[in-house]
Amino acid sequence: MSFHNVDEPLIEAKAVFILDTARWFTGFGKKKRLQSAWSLAGAQLFNSHCSLNEAIEGLEKKKIKYDVVPVGVLLPREVRHREDLRAKYQEKQKQEEEQRLKELEELRTGNCIECGSPDCFNGDELCFSCGDGLPF
Repeated sequence: MSFHNVDEPLIEAKAVFILDTARWFTGFGKKKRLQSAWSLAGAQLFNSHCSLNEAIEGLEKKKIKYDVVPVGVLLPREVRHREDLRAKYQEKQKQEEEQRLKELEELRTGNCIECGSPDCFNGDELCFSCGDGLPF
């Protein structure tokens, strides 16, 4: 049995437990036959991206007793690492875009964005009066 580290994020999901057979809902086959799994590992998990309504409608149409069970899913370490890298990349892109917009505004107005003074902007030079540049 493995234990969950509280620092690692869990994704909330739902699984459907079939009461009649004590198995987990997996889906419906080509001829709309019920497919099920012995364990939760083989069950179809529903989160905000997957619609649970279709599965419930199919089970009710077949008059199968079921229970919706909330579960927590721990992402594999590789996926968590990839998500962390994606978030860092997006943050860096956002900061670079903000800097570009700031520089464009400075060029458009002719004033320093930091202090608002028209005297401290001199073409390609940095702002001296607000401390962003060197006085040489």
